[in-house]
Amino acid sequence: MQRGDTIWDESRNNYYNTTTLPANTGYLADNHIRYDSLSALFKLPLGLQLPYNQNSLNFSYSNSNIIGRDKVVYRYILEGDDKNWSDITDKTITKNYYNLSPGQYTFKVRSKGMNDIWGIAAELHFTILPPWWQTWWAYILYALIFSGAVWFIGLYRSRWLKEENRVLEDKVSLRTAQLKQTIEELKGTQSQLVQSEKMASLGELTAGIAHEIQNPLNFVNNFSEVNSELITEMNQEIDNGNFEEVKNIAKDISENEQKIIFHGKRADAIVKGMLQHSRSSNGVKELTNINALADEYLRLAYHGLRAKDKSFNATMKTDFDENIGNVNIVSQDMGRVILNLITNAFYAVTEKKKQYSPPDSGE
Repeated sequence: MQRGDTIWDESRNNYYNTTTLPANTGYLADNHIRYDSLSALFKLPLGLQLPYNQNSLNFSYSNSNIIGRDKVVYRYILEGDDKNWSDITDKTITKNYYNLSPGQYTFKVRSKGMNDIWGIAAELHFTILPPWWQTWWAYILYALIFSGAVWFIGLYRSRWLKEENRVLEDKVSLRTAQLKQTIEELKGTQSQLVQSEKMASLGELTAGIAHEIQNPLNFVNNFSEVNSELITEMNQEIDNGNFEEVKNIAKDISENEQKIIFHGKRADAIVKGMLQHSRSSNGVKELTNINALADEYLRLAYHGLRAKDKSFNATMKTDFDENIGNVNIVSQDMGRVILNLITNAFYAVTEKKKQYSPPDSGE
């Protein structure tokens, strides 16, 4: 029942209007139901707003004509939920609408009486408001919290990567300094061995040793230069905030580090070996792997001849007795003997080949 700019409750004992509603302690005020005014034609609330938890509704309606009221039929639709008008019915109450989603709705009802003409539809527009956590300001708050979390994580990651980069740079710098020192020591040792005349076949041995050392030295120098370039590139990527690329570069540096260590140890082993065999013999016998000793001096003899004569070439096939074990010998003296034997054999084969080969046939 309506009177003036008011809405009466179902008991018809209390009413509400835009003046009393905000301070009213009844159902509408307690449940935060608001409206602006009533329409002039049907006295329906305008600007009606329902909270999200007042979203289960049904609608009642009636025809003001007394004559032929039992002949009146109705059709209704709730735009925003129903897709089509309801079936024609003589009931004056709609179906129940449960758990309507937040949004704009319009309820329309039309009646047809004895004249068999459908009347103008009565319309009720209302809005179901979303809960506070689905409002625009809540989404702004979510965005601010998310942005703050991303910023904090990014800041933490940046500081962590800078620290990791600093530690890595210190390690690389230390390793590079050690490698440079090793290289200088190797160069100095090689220079001393070139000038040494302690071995009978000094020229061949020195050339062979130089060739054996050059490969690991080249690897050490190359990977050191690559790591220096990678560190510069990694600093640039850190400044650009491209931390995924920083990880990839750090991984490459770590892999190069392992290769530098490997080839540095290889060069160190070669240096130790040539220092041992370049010493004057002390005449003391010791258990020695004769197979390894023979294989080492075979390669030194080959590379020594190759250094003097680029046209020299030979295929080396070894067939060592794996069961011979270690032999008690003076390794320095035996090494010189093996070196001289193999060198003489290479010379003899080369000279024999030249005798039976055409002058312009090459090797």
